[in-house]
Amino acid sequence: MNVLIDLRWMAIGRAGGMEQMAFELVSSVVGVNHVDRFWLHCPVATFEEWNFEAGLDVELIDSDRFQLVPENGYGETKNSKRLGVALRDGSGAKENRIVDIDLVHSIGGYIAEELRGYRGVLTIHDLQHVHFPENFDECELSARKANYQVSIDASAAVVCVSESVRSDVLENFKVDSGKVVTLWNIPSGASLPQLPNVLVKRMLSRLGVDSGYLFFPSHAWAHKNHERLILAFANVKQSIPGAKLVLTGGKFGFDHPVAKRIHELGLESSVTHLGFRTPLEIRCLYRAAGALVYPSLFEGFGMPVAEAILAGTPVVCSDIAPLREVGGDAVATFDPRSPDAIASVILKVIGDSELRESLIEKGAERLKVFSPDAIARDTCDLYRKAVGLEPIEYDSYVSKRDLRWEMAQHWGRVFRVRMEAGSWLGGAIAWLRAFGNSPSMALRAKDGYLKRAETAELCSASPFKGRYGDGWIGPDFQDWLMLPEGAKGMELSLEAAPSPHGDGMLLELFLEEKSLFKGGFKKSGVLAVSVDLDDNLPGIVSICTTCSRHFVPREHGLSEDSRKLSAKLVGIHWLF
Repeated sequence: MNVLIDLRWMAIGRAGGMEQMAFELVSSVVGVNHVDRFWLHCPVATFEEWNFEAGLDVELIDSDRFQLVPENGYGETKNSKRLGVALRDGSGAKENRIVDIDLVHSIGGYIAEELRGYRGVLTIHDLQHVHFPENFDECELSARKANYQVSIDASAAVVCVSESVRSDVLENFKVDSGKVVTLWNIPSGASLPQLPNVLVKRMLSRLGVDSGYLFFPSHAWAHKNHERLILAFANVKQSIPGAKLVLTGGKFGFDHPVAKRIHELGLESSVTHLGFRTPLEIRCLYRAAGALVYPSLFEGFGMPVAEAILAGTPVVCSDIAPLREVGGDAVATFDPRSPDAIASVILKVIGDSELRESLIEKGAERLKVFSPDAIARDTCDLYRKAVGLEPIEYDSYVSKRDLRWEMAQHWGRVFRVRMEAGSWLGGAIAWLRAFGNSPSMALRAKDGYLKRAETAELCSASPFKGRYGDGWIGPDFQDWLMLPEGAKGMELSLEAAPSPHGDGMLLELFLEEKSLFKGGFKKSGVLAVSVDLDDNLPGIVSICTTCSRHFVPREHGLSEDSRKLSAKLVGIHWLF
């Protein structure tokens, strides 16, 4: 079975808990399943970090350089098998190829439009946009509303990361409950050995923090509830003047409400924000924390709760269903909307050594529920069930990742960050440290950085010319099409821009740089172009149009849309 895992969104160090979840899941699935073949559609820097051992059947489709070309063009089909892979910039047709795919796993919460014609498994992490629509801008909210139901409809199975999310999905969408299953996330570091104390101390010294602090790793999104935590922390400081709070994730701007609150309460010297950190640094921060404090108002799973339990750190968290599900009796909970309640539980856990030890012991008993082996096997069984195959015998997942691997990953990330910041000397030092721990990982990190830099330069020089998700194309449209086997011709259906913007517009169509049509739209604003296909055309062909006119909706007061739009490409129909 050939499985494509779509991870195009997985930029290293920027995708939060979903990034760590995907990293652990892929590592474990590939680790137990040595029968099936896996294609990872992700940035090259992400792929290089896995450093898969020789012999595993895993291949990269670099999402920075290549786009996926569906078998059906812009039409609709079910259970396609052939998938095109073509260079984004439209050049180098020799690198284009067609691969056979039996199943697509979309981990990002929805299925990309070009993959909806393939048998698929969809992972949904949460329905935050349903419960907290104010956390999204109009564009993102509209995209989520449009994509979730159609993705659920297109999938053979829907994976929810907790029972709470599963209940939410069944309540909010039309879906057969039989195809919605719960598979927990694998916490980051679940397959790694415990860190030696000397390394933890050395890492904390580099970060400039002392052990025993309260730890909250999270982006500064509104539902993460930073502001109430700061108010609660001010109360904690009244009882424990030396208390410290350490934050990670995206830093606050100086005008952010939380930054202002920290300043108003005079907590600047007691609250340390370390920004984005490497997985190794985060593991060290968990280990040295007096407690994890997790006041989130909304979660799908709550990865930090599981990660703190793995680290043997007491957990103080919101009394919400997903965190109760993940933490069980190994967490102390509070009302996240009450700063006083948050402070009260923090003080209780810090001040009661018996309670702390009890939470740690219950956490140790709970470790088995986060087994990478079990979750990976259940995931592979689901893949095979979705395509009508019987389960197979899996290998035990024995992680080859040790402390040297983790150190190499850490310094590889530091290398990329420093190089992107223009610190060549700092980058070179970090790379040498990565090389000292794992030469192969250091070389892959360098390779990934160079390829990513080259791709970024190409992308910045080549503006988007494809078809937008809503069907619009610009004045210079360019894309790839995979020709279905046996197709003798194709018909393009287009709609002109609304009057007066589309009046009198001429369109010219090219296939493989050969002009096949030149003309205008009918009075109805519709244009259907039929062309014959040469028997000698390659499997993936370039299609281009040039339009004599375009308009920008924003310039005409129609919307905030600032795209250059010429016409809508409604669909492509194949003639056999």
